[in-house]
Amino acid sequence: MLRRLALKGLVLGSFFISIAAQAVEVPGKVIYKMPAGELVRRDVSLDVPPRGEGKVLWKTAHHTLESHAFKTKKHLGRTIFSVVFLNVPGAPKNTAMALVGTYLRGTNEVIYYGDIYAKTSEETPPADVVDEVLAQVTGGADTSGDEENAWHFSGGFKFGKELAP
Repeated sequence: MLRRLALKGLVLGSFFISIAAQAVEVPGKVIYKMPAGELVRRDVSLDVPPRGEGKVLWKTAHHTLESHAFKTKKHLGRTIFSVVFLNVPGAPKNTAMALVGTYLRGTNEVIYYGDIYAKTSEETPPADVVDEVLAQVTGGADTSGDEENAWHFSGGFKFGKELAP
């Protein structure tokens, strides 16, 4: 009897751990400036893989886009992430868009917030493009004389979701 209860507990515990390890879809908004000068807010969601392993999905009412590159790192207790999407619907052709920000997860809520950067290039960026983005936006890379290939600030984002207790 005790053995059967322990086995049920193990199976049930594994089930809850696997549920907790699933990707979480987090709704939010992106804000960016149009060429004519007006600010635009769009409802989108991010579907983020557990423990940073896998692809991030960008979802709108009409499109789902898979990330080209994704990376997280810890710095002074902060979890910084960068994710790059290629050919985002509505953006000019051959535009790469990077979300660079902070990830906070508490017992009651998960939040992602930060900045959006973009650049247009005929070449497909390499998988380590997230390192390039981070170096440029934090001032760790010299982009003088190469403005054409530099990432440019385009807007911001905030995603958040309350977690079930």
